[in-house]
Amino acid sequence: MIPTIVRAALAVSALLAVSTPAAAQQYRQVDSDGVGNCIFSNRALGFGEEGSAAYRSRKTSFSDGEDVFVRCYFAQPLGNYARNGRRSNSLRNGEYFADLELRNPVRDSQEPDIVGGMRFSYDASESGMNQQRFDIGDVPDCDFRLPAYDARVWGMGENRCPDLARFTRALAESRNASYPFTATYCVKVFAQFSDVMDERREIDGNTGTVRVNRGERLMDHRISESCFDYTVSS
Repeated sequence: MIPTIVRAALAVSALLAVSTPAAAQQYRQVDSDGVGNCIFSNRALGFGEEGSAAYRSRKTSFSDGEDVFVRCYFAQPLGNYARNGRRSNSLRNGEYFADLELRNPVRDSQEPDIVGGMRFSYDASESGMNQQRFDIGDVPDCDFRLPAYDARVWGMGENRCPDLARFTRALAESRNASYPFTATYCVKVFAQFSDVMDERREIDGNTGTVRVNRGERLMDHRISESCFDYTVSS
């Protein structure tokens, strides 16, 4: 089973854009929950290059050895999401997040495996940002880089870029699956917010007294999310 990989704690510079060209509207979608979409290609999706070969060749199914290039479109400018959360909001605290998740096959817990996670710094100058780019694979400035320990476990090398072919093949082998084998991965951009406090009561085994722990109930507010399939042949 591929283990969950903890999100890197250090802030990473975002590949971002603060305005949407008119041509981008043909790619930008918002679902019924108010969540924006991501598009995928095997070529880099440069800002303002809608209509180029990379955008025209967008797809959601990739094969062994292909890198995956992503552009996520936000339903609203990033600063608008800072209004959510009566108690707290990560954007108001100067950060937001993106995860690369394994969605299918799922673990027994039915929760996604986080293959790689990123934490971004945020300030008011980025409030108009409404899209973001991610590059997944053995490419310059790759995103969702793995922690050093996990990179060594998976043999990713010094650059620590996630190798989707290696992950997918390892998943197939862990399940004794036949080939070709397909896994589904998703890219999610989100902020975290809290409206309420949770209380948890614990009994101290030594004294028999009840201790009450209080903490904010953090929720993920999705800004963009879409998925793609990755198939390995052997």
